[in-house]
Amino acid sequence: MKILLNYADINFRKQQKLNSKTGLNVGGFDKVIEFNPELLGDEFYKEHGSFVANNKKGAGYWIWKPYLILKTLLEYSNEGDYIFYCDSGAMFINSVEYLIEALEKSNQEILLTEIPLLEYQWTKKECFIELGCEGDEYKNTNQIQGGFILIKNSRNTIRFFENFMNVCSNYKLISDVMDENINKDLLSHRHDQSLLSLLAKREKLEVFRDISQYGIRPWQYIKPDRDYCIRKYPNSTYPQIVNLFRRDNWRKVLVKEKIKDLIGARLRY
Repeated sequence: MKILLNYADINFRKQQKLNSKTGLNVGGFDKVIEFNPELLGDEFYKEHGSFVANNKKGAGYWIWKPYLILKTLLEYSNEGDYIFYCDSGAMFINSVEYLIEALEKSNQEILLTEIPLLEYQWTKKECFIELGCEGDEYKNTNQIQGGFILIKNSRNTIRFFENFMNVCSNYKLISDVMDENINKDLLSHRHDQSLLSLLAKREKLEVFRDISQYGIRPWQYIKPDRDYCIRKYPNSTYPQIVNLFRRDNWRKVLVKEKIKDLIGARLRY
């Protein structure tokens, strides 16, 4: 079973519907689970309701993400099923089978992708200290993404996401509250993504190329104040899987991406 998992509040409902539709028609999923704030359930709000209500950014700094992933692993899927969490602001242009094939070749049960931006500029120092991740192998390596996560349901992946949920439940780590004196190099904290990135690095998980248009053209991340490292990924022979459009009109994004592809092709020749 291949399950697509997404989440949206009323502001992203249209994007979520497009994500679900293209997931079924193009992505090759057998089922879609569409979460929204109401479907998180009483248990979630009993534990985290006050935090979510007091922190509007990301509906509680995206604390719902590890919760709904873990809930899907435990309640809505079986051992051996594939679960793909995808940000709602993305549409599928290729099948998830490419990623499943890459995952199986890696002998892992979690496929995570990265961006070409160094961790130390996007994760507050408190997280490095609390999680015991203060070495260069954490700080000076690319940050792992939280928007695309492929998981094979198993005891090991359940354990990993239980740990992810526990770490995100430490509000002083997931939130923007920080000591400015020790975060002078920080450009912006990335909340759940920062914590997922450090946990994955601590587990020494092999990472893969971004599955969106930014994986094809990673230089689009480059800005004067950003330290970056553009790498090659021999393990990532798959094509672009999704087009990321977030709040933009998806049709306009597709046109822009086609133009960029044409320009890139001309420059190569």
